[in-house]
Amino acid sequence: MSQQAVYKTAEALPDAYVGIDIGGTKMASALVDVSTGKILCETQMATQKQRPKKDIIADIQKLLAHHIEFASIKSIPVKGCGIAFPELVNSDGKIVSDWNFDLRSLSQSDFPVENVLFESDVRVAGLAEATLGAGKDHQSFVYVSLGTGLSYTLFNNGKPWRGKNGYAIHFASNTLTACTPDLRAVNYLPEALVSGSGLLNCWNMSHPDQRYNTLPELLTKAELSIGEERQYIKLASEVLGSLLAQMVNMLDPEAIVMGGGLGCAHNIYHMFMEVTLRDRIWAEECQNIPIYKAKFGHRSGTVGAALAIAEHMS
Repeated sequence: MSQQAVYKTAEALPDAYVGIDIGGTKMASALVDVSTGKILCETQMATQKQRPKKDIIADIQKLLAHHIEFASIKSIPVKGCGIAFPELVNSDGKIVSDWNFDLRSLSQSDFPVENVLFESDVRVAGLAEATLGAGKDHQSFVYVSLGTGLSYTLFNNGKPWRGKNGYAIHFASNTLTACTPDLRAVNYLPEALVSGSGLLNCWNMSHPDQRYNTLPELLTKAELSIGEERQYIKLASEVLGSLLAQMVNMLDPEAIVMGGGLGCAHNIYHMFMEVTLRDRIWAEECQNIPIYKAKFGHRSGTVGAALAIAEHMS
């Protein structure tokens, strides 16, 4: 494990909580001073989600133990731990889906601290931006996580809208049906095209002789050429831009905050997406809606998970 320690013993004791962000690709964690968002110690490891469940759980426990040990050396009291998952987490803090890995049997009692909270990854990342980041000056905003997958949370007065059961995080995960001029149905799953994994997978499946190993390679080619790669990225960006425009039409938020690995990047995909988004917003006065990158970037999840448990305990 690598770590970055920035705490100075001469300072007052921080309001410290552990935040752990479990992703499909990596598991990141941090000891966070929630009063400022300052990271006192951080580490990460590969998720390797195809492994046995017990091995994934053991690594989550190792991440927490790492921060408890660091805090003990620095005489910092750890008040609790928030753990974010790329799954549905209901209003009772129970994991209820298994899209990436089946951790539905995981319990707060599996961890050696008294206060543990399970939460959805997109909600905690948005909470970091609502509390201390790009959304803190807005009464309402939509946090969109664009990474391996695609999800969102609406924030109003600094609080996420959870819905009745806690499942208000999806807007592109179900099959949509369109109709051609000759009345033929066309079914497609938006997330399977516009997400980070979807962009690369769809291209490689349809172009077996022009495969790319990574999404940045594909995006760079689209940026530098006027060929098929550019046309493909433009099409995908129009799908994403249309989805976000419909979100604005339905929710009328003050701003959009883009998070996740792809959401925080600056590239041709974002340029095309924003053009479509603004063009397809219905109300003219909403077409200039501010669009921000997440202030905490890839750390929004760990900072937000720590903030979530602190808020839960307050």
